Amino acid sequence: MRPIELEMEAFGPYAGNTCISFENCQRAGLFLICGDTGAGKTTIFDGIAFALYDAASTEVRKPENLHSDYVEEKAMSKVRLLFSHKGEQYQVTRTFNLNRKHEALLECPDKSVLTGRRAVNQKLQDILGLDYRQFKQVSMIAQGEFMNLLLAKSDMRSEIFRKVFDTEFYKTIADRLKSMSMQQREEERLREERRRQVLESWDALHPECTLGDREKEDIFEVLDSRILSSREKEKSSRKEEQRLEKEKDRALKNLERIQKDNGELKNLDALRGELEGTKVQAGQIRELEKKLSEGKKANLYIKPLAEDCAAKKKLETDEEVRIKELKSQTRELEQEKKALLIQAAAAEKEEKLSAEIAALEEQLLLYGKWQQEAEVLLKLESRKEELLESAEKQITAQKEQAIAYETYREEFFRSQAGLLARDLEEGKPCPVCGSRVHPAKAACEKQELSEAALKEMEAQKEKTSAELQRTLTALAENEKEWQTRMEHLRREEVLAGKKSGAAMQKKASSLIKETNARLERKKAKSRPGLPSQEAVRKRLEENAQRRAAAERETQICEKRGARLAKERKEAEGKLLLEVKQQKFPSRAKAMEACLDREELDRMEKETQAYENHVRDLQIRIRSLAPSLRGKKLCPEEEVREQIQRAEQQLKIVRNKLREEYSALERTKEVRRQLQVLFEESSRTEKTRLALQGLSDTACGSLKGKPKISLERYVQSAYFRMITQEANRRLEHMSSGRYELLVREEKENLQSRSGLDLDVYDYHTGKVRSIRSLSGGESFQAALSLALGVSGVIGQFAGGIRVETVFVDEGFGSLDEQSLETAVETLSALSREDCLVGIISHVPELKERIECRIEVEKNRGGSSVFFTA
Repeated sequence: MRPIELEMEAFGPYAGNTCISFENCQRAGLFLICGDTGAGKTTIFDGIAFALYDAASTEVRKPENLHSDYVEEKAMSKVRLLFSHKGEQYQVTRTFNLNRKHEALLECPDKSVLTGRRAVNQKLQDILGLDYRQFKQVSMIAQGEFMNLLLAKSDMRSEIFRKVFDTEFYKTIADRLKSMSMQQREEERLREERRRQVLESWDALHPECTLGDREKEDIFEVLDSRILSSREKEKSSRKEEQRLEKEKDRALKNLERIQKDNGELKNLDALRGELEGTKVQAGQIRELEKKLSEGKKANLYIKPLAEDCAAKKKLETDEEVRIKELKSQTRELEQEKKALLIQAAAAEKEEKLSAEIAALEEQLLLYGKWQQEAEVLLKLESRKEELLESAEKQITAQKEQAIAYETYREEFFRSQAGLLARDLEEGKPCPVCGSRVHPAKAACEKQELSEAALKEMEAQKEKTSAELQRTLTALAENEKEWQTRMEHLRREEVLAGKKSGAAMQKKASSLIKETNARLERKKAKSRPGLPSQEAVRKRLEENAQRRAAAERETQICEKRGARLAKERKEAEGKLLLEVKQQKFPSRAKAMEACLDREELDRMEKETQAYENHVRDLQIRIRSLAPSLRGKKLCPEEEVREQIQRAEQQLKIVRNKLREEYSALERTKEVRRQLQVLFEESSRTEKTRLALQGLSDTACGSLKGKPKISLERYVQSAYFRMITQEANRRLEHMSSGRYELLVREEKENLQSRSGLDLDVYDYHTGKVRSIRSLSGGESFQAALSLALGVSGVIGQFAGGIRVETVFVDEGFGSLDEQSLETAVETLSALSREDCLVGIISHVPELKERIECRIEVEKNRGGSSVFFTA
């Protein structure tokens, strides 16, 4: 990652929009960020870290504390970073305020845009290949955290290297081997548990022949013997079962023959009795056949003519009813016409009254608006008095605070001179003027005055001034709004002479009261439920049309009724003639003989069923009689007792057979289960032992060997390369005195070694703890190690590329020679296509590094300018 442009606004000490371009830094390779304490040097690193990882450059500084104190709390802070990575440019923008409203936007090289704080954080971490902690260890070594990588414990370094060098794969292999080994051991334990359960179950059922304390061969020998014995017993029981089944079958066939003969004899007697009973119904069937014949004749000749007469009679009756209805409807329409004429007169009067009421209501709405505007004027006049009172108080407070501030300021500067003069000695130079003679020292005040108190008084004075300005602005806006609303109301003729909100409100209330009284009088006379004149006119027209239609339909119905009466009389004459021709005694008897289709079908089915039943009984009797001639009923009890004895013996034999079969199957199942369990144990033993060895090796748990896992072994190899790369720089910076060593833990096989550091001192010829180095020496070692990590990452971690290194402070602990060496090392690194940025107060660095970003602290916020 290489920064191209950083923009900050309302961020830390940068109140206004501040844009920093790193193009000059890219060309120089090595640049310095310098300035006064608190000016905002580290905030530049904070801006880069915040844009990339939503966090400050050090864990001590929290993101919520990065909002600028020079702007209002509700103002939005903004950070925008344009950077390149692997030859492509990305731009991330973040905004936030103290109300925890946070927005993020990432613009990618393919023109796609990603929004949302969480989504942008994850995408940037995927692009850079480092999380926040790893980025601080490798690329941004923050103030107060410079020694973390050097002094980190082995486990912390392992976490860093896992992500940087992608060693998660080796940990996954070790975890998978361990899981497979544990699974194999668990499966073997379950098999042993299952064998124990099977043997205990057998021993509980067969106490005379236990297997739990026997060897594998003895167990199978006993089970095979039991199986052979059970099979012999089963064979003998099968033969006895077959003998009893044959005996039972013979008895059943004999019983079946007896039951068949007895049943047929009983059936023959029943059929003969039933045939004799049918002779009683013969007379009823003959009467039914006669009635059926007359019904068919009546249905064919009489029923159609009777139905035609009934239909004509119904039509004639319907016409008579319709004529009565039409005459009644005509009378009702005449009454309706009279009522509508009365409604028309009332509707005309109501419409005039409604128009007058609508005009009064419209006036009321207008007067109500005037009254609302007058109330707003009253509120503005009241607010004006409050603002005038506040302004007077604030002007008085401002004057008092200005006097107090100037008095305290003069006393403070006098006290500072006294404090400086207190430590002056004759012959030693003054830190202010440089004079070695001090004829008149300033007196030291009894009470020390603080600069913080002076700043607080100044801030309070500015706050009161800002409040006064806001009050004056509000007063002007109030007066402007009052004038606008007053001019608008004075355009109305009845309000033209009014000069205040109270007068306006009084006049509007008077007009509303007067108009309301008139409106109530009009409404009292109104009858709002009446229909309109147009509606009444339409109903009169409809009434006339309906009366004319009713009269026309009445004439038509009277003519149709006369024609239908004539047709009905002709149909009745035809019916009477047909009754005589079919020789029915009367019209009533003829109608009585008519039957519906269902009744005719029922009678036909009943007569046919009787004849079929008699014929069926005769056929069945003729078929049974010859075969049963000479046979009599025989008893069945003796044969049934013989069958029952055979079934009881069979039950005993089959119960015994089931018990023997169950015992045989249980023995065979026990043998099968044990055979499977023993074979599975034997088959998986080699795999289980191999997996155990691989798991112990990959997880670093081999007995008698150092406790180092496969992943830690790979990381250790990378770490040794890092120390070699670091020693190449440390040798130069320490003038050949120190060399970093990866600690070997051969004596203690229980410790997890491979990532711990020591240092070899060539002056003493001894290995020392890395924590025994002095501050300057630790800085040299930490810087060398950080640069070593960057170098090795560039060689091996294809997905991660360290293109920029930021160093915040740490150079103050170096002497002049060490400082020169450190700068040379960083300059050499910048020539290796790596951008190096330094924050420092050390004056010598300003002389050695030409490209500088200087931060200047001002009263309204910090500003930035370049020096090259």
